[in-house]
Amino acid sequence: MSAFSSRYWVSARPLAAATCVFGVMTATLPEAHADDIRALRQSPPCDTKFLTALQISDLKQQLRLAYNLPAPSEATGKDDLDQATIVLSVGTLRPQHRDVIAYILSNSFCGTAGCATTILADRDDRTLAYPVFRVMTARTVVHLPITKLPTQHNGWPDLTVQIAGGGILQGYAAPAYFNGTTYTVDQSVHLGAITNGHSPKQGVPLLRDAPPAVGQCLLQ
Repeated sequence: MSAFSSRYWVSARPLAAATCVFGVMTATLPEAHADDIRALRQSPPCDTKFLTALQISDLKQQLRLAYNLPAPSEATGKDDLDQATIVLSVGTLRPQHRDVIAYILSNSFCGTAGCATTILADRDDRTLAYPVFRVMTARTVVHLPITKLPTQHNGWPDLTVQIAGGGILQGYAAPAYFNGTTYTVDQSVHLGAITNGHSPKQGVPLLRDAPPAVGQCLLQ
């Protein structure tokens, strides 16, 4: 399994087929996620201020590959990814890079443990016409907010994610570190409860319900 790898975390697969440690992916979008969607749709659109049209096209292609999505339906021209609400954090991880955190919300990508999250790195090869994204961390279910801490491992910033669901009444923040290949979550470290969408530790919000964080945008 890739992505925020931990024995407590499991993959999120489309079509609500994944069973999660903290809950079960279901065909009905939990009301809490419906509330998240309403809030996150207030994020500014991912226009050229954030990514070019070519970058967005490549980003969507990498997400489809990461989640093994079939080609869009000939009847509708859309697939599960097109019908999902996708919120990005762009250029907030490494300086001078357009790395992306993609948070995907729909009944195919969410469960009580959260919604599917993917981290993509832009390539360093500047001879290309546009950055080709590389999936570093994918198929992981988390809750917002995601924040960036002032510390780092292996050239990538430490993050916090929210652990919740499956009978956990009070969600708490846990740190995620880059191990040289992917991000891993240390759930033995409790940074405290998430309150009002904010981590108890100092950090920069990357993705949250409201108000939108700097670098946060809605992929349309």
